[in-house]
Amino acid sequence: MAQAVHVQGQSSCWEAWRRTWLSTQSKADSRMRHPGECLGLALQRFGAWNGMTTSGVEQSFSRQCMIFRPERKNLGTSTEHDESVLTLDKIKDPKVRDAMMKGAQEVWSQCKYGIPRNVNKLRIDKGARRVQAPKKGTEVGWHRLAQAKLKKAVGARKMQSPDELLKRVRIPVADWLPEHEDERMFQEGKLKRRKCEVGTDGGLLAQERQDLQLHHFARARDATKHKQDLADARKDAVDIRNPGRICPRPQLLARLRGAVAAVEGSLANAPAVTACAVQDYGMTVEQVCLRATVCIVADPARLPVRMKWVMALRGGVAVQPRFLTSKGRRGAAVAYHPAIATPRQLWLSPTFAEKFPNVVAIIQSASVHQNSKWRLIATRAMYRAARAKAKGRWSCIAVIAHEEKTDGPSEVTGRQLLTLCVKVNATCSALD
Repeated sequence: MAQAVHVQGQSSCWEAWRRTWLSTQSKADSRMRHPGECLGLALQRFGAWNGMTTSGVEQSFSRQCMIFRPERKNLGTSTEHDESVLTLDKIKDPKVRDAMMKGAQEVWSQCKYGIPRNVNKLRIDKGARRVQAPKKGTEVGWHRLAQAKLKKAVGARKMQSPDELLKRVRIPVADWLPEHEDERMFQEGKLKRRKCEVGTDGGLLAQERQDLQLHHFARARDATKHKQDLADARKDAVDIRNPGRICPRPQLLARLRGAVAAVEGSLANAPAVTACAVQDYGMTVEQVCLRATVCIVADPARLPVRMKWVMALRGGVAVQPRFLTSKGRRGAAVAYHPAIATPRQLWLSPTFAEKFPNVVAIIQSASVHQNSKWRLIATRAMYRAARAKAKGRWSCIAVIAHEEKTDGPSEVTGRQLLTLCVKVNATCSALD
């Protein structure tokens, strides 16, 4: 609010804060929405100091340091105070200044300091020649002297090319080892390669390009770049965690087209993500996540509870917005196995249905899916009869509230059922 007042009203910082505080503290309901007791005290102190400066104090301190040097550190307090007053006070009236100087002369004469006394003792060093210490040079002077010497040495001889200088270098054949020859070949090849790179970019003169086959070098460089591009594409197509497995990103991208999606409401760019899902992938975005097979979330590892239920029961993919915008090349995508593909009978207790109606709606919607192998049991008696005929522990389950929990082997709460149903399809998931 203060920033808006500052920008719109062209006011100072303190004025913007003052107007904002007064507008928010004028009424009782506004004070409840915007508590500002501490802010008011801070603004009072800020306003009291606003416009003050310490330049006068700093100038006075600098002048005192100039007057009271280290050799005068034993001055009395009153003397130091008097000199400070005489030095720091700016007397503009000439009459007052002359009267003050006259009074100072009278004080000096009354104290009877007198004239300086003569020294009767003879000086021992009188007439002796003083030995002057040699002047020390500076670093800048040393650099200038070195540059002058270098220029003088360079100007005294004729400039020669590096090739002419190398021709004068003679190494005995006995001292020339194979390692020297390898190093010479390496340096020559490196120099030639660098000259070819500069030549293909048009950085050489005509006479410098005579002994270089630039078209062969350009063709070889293009071939190397093409090979590197193929290697990069092959690397992108292989999952880093398991090099022997093909990356599932293309398969995940195919599952997104035409799917029913749900977008996490807390996303910062939820409208843009929704538009991308509808326009680029032909998705149908539902407001309430109930039949979605694609959930677009900020973090696939931390799904909202409703989306986690839908993904666990129906199966699907939880993707990041970057996975959509990058066409599947970047971003994380986590695939889930559908729990309704496993044959199972469930009985939902009335207490559980009363406490968690949203979860019950998701379970009922998933159980009537065309590929669902779940069957809901209506009454407790029917559940007991089915439980007596069931072979496996989890083939017939009673979903109850926490306070109804007994020692029954197949009685689970809603959280336990969710843990039982969540199964991540690791082979079809892709990490960022």
